[in-house]
Amino acid sequence: MKENNSSTGFKHFGSGYTQGSYTVRDGIVYLPGLVRMNSSIPNDSLIDILPKNIRPPQRKIFTVNAHNSSERVDVTPKGELICV
Repeated sequence: MKENNSSTGFKHFGSGYTQGSYTVRDGIVYLPGLVRMNSSIPNDSLIDILPKNIRPPQRKIFTVNAHNSSERVDVTPKGELICV
């Protein structure tokens, strides 16, 4: 993830947390780190876009921790990380 992705409004959380990034090990893509938006997050917000060589062939759906609740993040075949 870019340091401050002005096109999406998301940025690294800071405060000693790992920066949002991606890592590939043995063909598995890992998305470690913590990102944030300064305002409430609208539905279908684009977080970032993965490189072409690690995009999934079909949409993938994940549940993530968002403080006191669970949220959904999808990864599309276009590489979009979307907060749904």
